Amino acid sequence: MGVDNPQDSAAHADADVRAAEALRDDLLAVLFPRCGALPSEYVQSAVRLKIQVVVQGIERQLTNRDGPPQSWDALSASGLLREPSLVEFALARLAEEKLKLNLEAGGATQALSQLPVLLLGHENPRIAVMARQLLSADRSTASVDELYRRLPNSDLHLLCWRVVAAVHDVEGCDVDAVTSKATELLAGHNGDSDPVQLARKLVFFLGPDHRATLIDPRKAGLHLFIAALAQEYRLESDLLYRLIAGDNPFALLLLLRGQGLPVEQLPSLLVALRGGHDSSPDIADAYTNIDPIEARAAISAWVEQSP
Repeated sequence: MGVDNPQDSAAHADADVRAAEALRDDLLAVLFPRCGALPSEYVQSAVRLKIQVVVQGIERQLTNRDGPPQSWDALSASGLLREPSLVEFALARLAEEKLKLNLEAGGATQALSQLPVLLLGHENPRIAVMARQLLSADRSTASVDELYRRLPNSDLHLLCWRVVAAVHDVEGCDVDAVTSKATELLAGHNGDSDPVQLARKLVFFLGPDHRATLIDPRKAGLHLFIAALAQEYRLESDLLYRLIAGDNPFALLLLLRGQGLPVEQLPSLLVALRGGHDSSPDIADAYTNIDPIEARAAISAWVEQSP
């Protein structure tokens, strides 16, 4: 077999560099879609409804009144729907719901055999307690009435006092009572109601022994699967929900390739997470052609460039 001359070696090296740069650029394109692509009317309506549900839950706690939130018109007119953190929260919850529905529709969810349930009997009491908290939070926040409990502290404070200000103008409102209940609501918010954050804490303590399970949402459960990716790549969990549930499968392929998921496991995992829309042989070929080291390098490059 002949040996490449220096010029051929340089050409191969140059081609490898260009391939790595193209991979990075593709990831950036997925993570930062062009601003000209406006969200569909369906997405806009879904986000609006999701934020309205959050407002309704807060208002119900402050006033004990059911029905549509009386503060909604004033809040939406004041620019509430343009608050980036609230919009991102709503988008992440929509993506989370979509992924859960895909898992359930495919019959992939066997709750009693998933990792959080198995960890209830863990020899480390701290891990067992965190697993119980995760399962409890996942059940309690399944109700739309409790969605506001999953807001980060800063967003809940911002929104709660805006609701207080809005309901003060409602006829017959007991201002002192509403203010007192708002103070109680904020004082009792400690983050233990959000399964996303609880999953991240639990993954931190699990260590490498559960790595093979965590890479499969059918075994780990969706929250721990996302939390493991978030820890591995130093990304926000809510961003990962949105990326994985998005129209383009490339981000998920890259994340899984960097984790070393065997290609033979890819088709069934795509069916479980994305409803089988990306299970063609071309997707598997594309996955095989992604170098794991380059995948991780591309994600690292994006993390370093992100604000």
